Amino acid sequence: MPTIITSFVAIWLTATFALFVADKVLSKMEIKGGIVAMLGVGALYAGILEAIKWVMQKLDLLLTIGTLFLYKLFFPLVMLVVMVIALKLADRWSDNLTVQTTGTAFMAALIMAVVTGIVNFIF
Repeated sequence: MPTIITSFVAIWLTATFALFVADKVLSKMEIKGGIVAMLGVGALYAGILEAIKWVMQKLDLLLTIGTLFLYKLFFPLVMLVVMVIALKLADRWSDNLTVQTTGTAFMAALIMAVVTGIVNFIF
């Protein structure tokens, strides 16, 4: 059974790799400062994303009933929006990450979701 630390390290490294791929694919997204900056941005993004997901887990029943089960029906889209929010917050809180537009953040979140899915499938 994985511990909290090993789980977060796996999430952190996967998020960092996904950010790296999105950075290379999108011209309006940049992570500057090398591998140390990339790992820092990955940790920040992963931490924000995990915090939002934790809150969502605690409010799951309320969100499900409050939206008449639409929350569960559109959960993948909800998670994509959560990833965009986490990416924009990481952009705001880090000097090493630049995401120029919300559209770029959405495309990055889409790329990162695919990369994360592939990594999770492989490992």
